[in-house]
Amino acid sequence: MKFEETLADSYRFKGPLGAVAHVVLCGLEAGGVDEATVDGVLDALRLGLKGMNDEECDVLVQVLEYRLAEARRQGALYELVRLTGRLNSVEAHVLHDALAQEGVRAHFNHDHRSDPFPDHNTDVELWVARGELGKARAVIAAQGTGGDQPQVKCGHCGEENPANFGACWSCSRSLVAAEAPAETGADA
Repeated sequence: MKFEETLADSYRFKGPLGAVAHVVLCGLEAGGVDEATVDGVLDALRLGLKGMNDEECDVLVQVLEYRLAEARRQGALYELVRLTGRLNSVEAHVLHDALAQEGVRAHFNHDHRSDPFPDHNTDVELWVARGELGKARAVIAAQGTGGDQPQVKCGHCGEENPANFGACWSCSRSLVAAEAPAETGADA
């Protein structure tokens, strides 16, 4: 399964709930469910999504966003781990391209391409497979982006933060009591 092809195929359904419907169908097909059953589920999903009002759809989208964010914080999505954050869209795309040139597949989080001022969006994150984290950190170090800054691991949620932060970017807890700086990308 390739990301780009799967993403393109997912657009046969509208909106974020349509993306969920696509994931359900992919799961059924991967599980060996027969075509007639998959078609029946597809019809039921389409009918169900059409029957929902905007408020119901909004609630479900909020639940989906919350659960995805929760999984990302826990590093549970496909064993992806947060490589770096607090980048603007341009910085993130430059680093993404550098990683791709070295054979590291990175995924964006919070990249709002429709933002008319993409350089003002400074919450873009890059995520990589846990097994490629060392290689990705080496690429960052070579690029001089983020890897040259000492990091402190939050004692509460475990996220890494720049050493000059007073509070964790993820959980907002104080970093004053945090232990010695964690490894930086240059050390990996």
